[in-house]
Amino acid sequence: MDLSGQDHFVIGGASDRRTAPDRLSREELAYLAGERLLRSATRLLERADVACVDIELRGGGCVGGVRQIQIEGPIAVTAFRRGGCDQSIALDRVIGIRTIMASAQPIG
Repeated sequence: MDLSGQDHFVIGGASDRRTAPDRLSREELAYLAGERLLRSATRLLERADVACVDIELRGGGCVGGVRQIQIEGPIAVTAFRRGGCDQSIALDRVIGIRTIMASAQPIG
């Protein structure tokens, strides 16, 4: 079953894509996928209805409650509050993004 046309399965938007060579190594593919996911997450965080994102990592790890992402070469710097720097993540380790909507956040 091909689900590639479904919106929630699209990795990144057209503005996130760079021209890539026809043949990429497994590591290069992982890097590009992670970069696209984080660029999409950065755009999501600009929306008023998105409170934060959780970044899922290869190997089962997760960085939760991220409110700011800055990509610096092969590394992304994440923060739980704007203007901070809490954790660095290698782009090739990112495998998924979960969006936490503002209405889903507990009050108080």
